Order: sequence, then structure tokens, then C-alpha cells
Amino acid sequence: MIKKNAPTLISKVYILIAPGFDEETVVECLCQIRQAGTAVTLVGTPAHWITGAAGLAVQPDCSLDIWQQAVMGNGRCLVVIPGGQSCATRLLSDARVYQGLQATLALGGHIAILSRALLPVLNEIGLLGAAAVGQIMVPEDEGTAVFIRDLVHFTVAAR
Repeated sequence: MIKKNAPTLISKVYILIAPGFDEETVVECLCQIRQAGTAVTLVGTPAHWITGAAGLAVQPDCSLDIWQQAVMGNGRCLVVIPGGQSCATRLLSDARVYQGLQATLALGGHIAILSRALLPVLNEIGLLGAAAVGQIMVPEDEGTAVFIRDLVHFTVAAR
């Protein structure tokens, strides 16, 4: 759910991916945000080619190490965590991701998760408790496509 009264001082959008990512949602999200004119970076656990759940291989724009340094310096960003159990497990078990997400929240940024199934994991690792109201955005019953459209509007309003 995207809170209409959430602060919209977003400097950059990052989409995190790991092997087994959900290609359809990642590509749709990446394309729509870029087409709206917002800077978005695809971040990978390895810096080289990453294969999604259905076999599509993509090369990230940067590695997790570079992303982590960027958000530690300026956390006013939107970090998107796609669906795909394998991808989410790899991302959320990586200390760099955890530290980057903590910095994002502490510096007033936002986290969008494309699967409600990730909420218990975020809660378990303490990120839900660390977030202010509106900092973590999750899709409601409207579905992923509508949620991605709402994210696009959120990022455009932030400029």
C-alpha cells in the first residue's frame, strides 16, 4: 500500500535482484519506471549475469557493494525487492542488503516489496519495526501490475 501522505524526496530507484528473480515483475517495474523518466538502477547480488526463475538472464547495472555504498551516502531512495522465493531468500539473507535497507529507512527512504509473502521475513529481521509509517510499501489486493503503476506515480511525484 502506498501512503498518499508519505514524504516524496526520492533521489533514485534501485531494483535488487538475485538468481531466481521473477522476470515478469522485474522487467515490468524497470521498464515502466525508466519510461516515466525516473533514474532506476538494477542491482545484482553477483555483478555479472543473473538468471531468473524462467531462465531469462540479465546483467545488472551495478553490484550490491556499489549499491550499499550509494545508499549509505544518500538513503533517500526507493528500493524495490521483487518476488520470487529464491531471489528474496538470497537478497534478505545477505548482510549488505540488510545494512542497505536499514540505511534506506534511517535516512528517510522507502522500500517496496512486490510480494506480500515477504512481510513476515521483513518482520523477522526487524525491518518492519524500524520503518516509519509509509516507508515500506506493499501491494494490496489490486495485484502487482497496479502496484507497479502506483510506484511509477510515486517516483514521478517525487521529482
